[in-house]
Amino acid sequence: TLGDLGSVVSGSESALREFCGFNQTSGLVRATETANIQLCEIVDVLDKIRLFFQCENWFPLYENTVYDAICYNGTDGFAWVAATQTVLVFFACMLLTFRAAFQDIPIEEE
Repeated sequence: TLGDLGSVVSGSESALREFCGFNQTSGLVRATETANIQLCEIVDVLDKIRLFFQCENWFPLYENTVYDAICYNGTDGFAWVAATQTVLVFFACMLLTFRAAFQDIPIEEE
């Protein structure tokens, strides 16, 4: 619409001279054309930013880092921790059993 404003300004020179007191409208036409170019560039940049932050770009990263890490790698890690702790407790119980069997513990009678 700013591009149309430049043509409107150039087409209505007499009205601008009469109401606004402009003698030369070419500066105003150039200013509206420059504003049109700059605003179009800003809109293009904002559109690229909007496209960058869409879900199609970020969900695969989320899925690979968070979902796969928690659902697959996390459960595998917990399985290893549980298995290691179970083996550790089993061998600790065996150690205590054999310690009592191999060492002669004196029992004091009163």
